[in-house]
Amino acid sequence: MPFIVGVGGGPCSRKMFLCESIKKRFEQIQCENNSASQDVQLKKVVILSQECFYKKLDQHQMELIKNNEFNFDHPEAFDTELFLKTLTSIKNNENVIINEINLKTHLTSNQYEIVSSEVDLVLVEGILVLKHECIRDLLDLKIFILSDSETSLCTRVLRDNQDMKRSLETTLNYYHKFAKPSYEDFCLPTKKYADVMLNAHNIDVATDVVFEHLFDALHKEDHLDTNIQQLIQKKIYRNKPTSNNVTRVMPYN
Repeated sequence: MPFIVGVGGGPCSRKMFLCESIKKRFEQIQCENNSASQDVQLKKVVILSQECFYKKLDQHQMELIKNNEFNFDHPEAFDTELFLKTLTSIKNNENVIINEINLKTHLTSNQYEIVSSEVDLVLVEGILVLKHECIRDLLDLKIFILSDSETSLCTRVLRDNQDMKRSLETTLNYYHKFAKPSYEDFCLPTKKYADVMLNAHNIDVATDVVFEHLFDALHKEDHLDTNIQQLIQKKIYRNKPTSNNVTRVMPYN
C-alpha cells in the first residue's frame, strides 16, 4: 500500500518544487546505492498533480477561457469524484490511468499508468488537495506551504509569460479577479488541516526536513503495519528546527 502525502498551498507556492525535490533525492540515493552495490530496497516515488483532475470543459466554458473569464481556482473546476476514485484505487493497490491536461489547450495531452503495487510513495500536489474531507482521509501526511502574495504573484507573472505566453495584463486581471479571492476563500482556510506547514521562502531547507522523515518511515521494517504518521511526527518534534522553515507542526489526533 503506497504512502500518500498531500501537498497543498496557493498557486506558485513551490508545491511542485517540493515534490520534485523529494522524488529526486530518493532517486539519487538509489543511484548511489546501486553504484556501491549495496543491497537496499528501492523506493519508487510518483508525483500526482491535482491539475490532472480538472473537469472536461464544454463550448461555453472554452469561450469564457478565451475571454479570461473562467476561474480555474474554484473548487467546482475540479472533478473531485474522479480525484477521490483515483486516490482510493491507489490506496487499494489498484492500477490507475492518469490523464495529463495541457494548460494551454485545456485538452488531454498525455496518459500514463500508475502501477500502485510497485509504488511506495505518492506525492499529491494541488491548491485544493486539503479541501475535501474525503480526500484528506486518504492522505497519510498533509502538508501546506505558505507563501506571501507578492512572491506568488511575481512567480505567476514569470510562469505565465514564459510558459503560457500570456500578457502581463491578462495575468494580473486573472489574479485579482479569480486567483487571489479563490486563494483566500478556498485554499488558505485548508491550512488548518495540515500536519506540517512550510514556508515557501525557505523551502530548500524545509525540504530536507520532510525528506528525512519520509525516508526514515519508508525504510523502517514492516512500516505498513505501524502508524507511520506518529513515527514521522515524533521525529519532527524531536528535531524541530528553530528557524521559520517549518512554521507549525500539529500533533495527530
